[in-house]
Amino acid sequence: MVADLLLRERLTDRDLDLLAQVAGGPDDRRRAAARLRDEPGEIERLLALPQVFDALFRQSAGDPFVLASPFVAFATLLARAPALLERVTFVPERVGARRTVPVFEAPALRDLADDPLRRLFLADLLASYTHVASGAIWVRSRRGWRHRRFSELDPAKFAELILTVPPDQRPALYRRLGDLSLFLSGVFPDYAEAHPLAPIAVERLRRALASEEPRGQGPAGNGPAGNRRAGNGPAVHGRAGYGSAEPPIPDLGALAQLEAIGRRSYAFAWEATLYRDFGFAPVLAYVVQHFRHARMVLNFLTDRYLFQHRERWFPLGS
Repeated sequence: MVADLLLRERLTDRDLDLLAQVAGGPDDRRRAAARLRDEPGEIERLLALPQVFDALFRQSAGDPFVLASPFVAFATLLARAPALLERVTFVPERVGARRTVPVFEAPALRDLADDPLRRLFLADLLASYTHVASGAIWVRSRRGWRHRRFSELDPAKFAELILTVPPDQRPALYRRLGDLSLFLSGVFPDYAEAHPLAPIAVERLRRALASEEPRGQGPAGNGPAGNRRAGNGPAVHGRAGYGSAEPPIPDLGALAQLEAIGRRSYAFAWEATLYRDFGFAPVLAYVVQHFRHARMVLNFLTDRYLFQHRERWFPLGS
């Protein structure tokens, strides 16, 4: 299974040692760790065990990162998410600064978290933001090389870069802009609401996300085009602010803006994917349609388990 193989690639020796303690006990730890390398399907089962979850998030008063890599800590939390969501009838939905309302959408969140590849996608996303890139970079434009300041935590900088670089360099930036939108709205919604995008940033993002129309390039025109759903591809809106019935970045609050940015960014990233049934491509298509549910899964886990650690784990909190 693709998810099993991708999961095995991300585990460190320390992660395998932790899982081996659960699988074979302390005397058989080395043999159990070697077996997990050969049987990646077993890793997913172990991550979902209460013993692993308790070791990382309940028994230890310290930092879970001491026992495991950030990726495995988040993968363990997400592996337990379906069981955690099974116990609730509603989840709080943010509707503004420090305001939530109960919504009865726990089944939709369980459906998202039940899929191993979607959980892997979210664990990757969370782990990637424990270390972020920032600094000065040089980009090549039609006017030659230009010096740019860049931060992975600034949506406006992504927009500026997208508008500057050649089209063949944009897909990775679209993907990361989608990740940032999901991370901010899922883990730091309070920060996002307290630091809304400036008008100039919104305008740059409008231009960056309307700079090229999605075009179907896969078999039978599988790509999204305008407001139509084509094949199995995600449906996205046409050129926002340019004849589209719905602008891509609505003026309805920080979370609505981030959702619109994230959905459109992921749609462009999916459109540039050559093999749309491989790797994370199906997840990108899913999140375009279910961005809000992905954000609510992260909200749910952050409120319960990540909040006490997030200031230390993620640079945005410092």
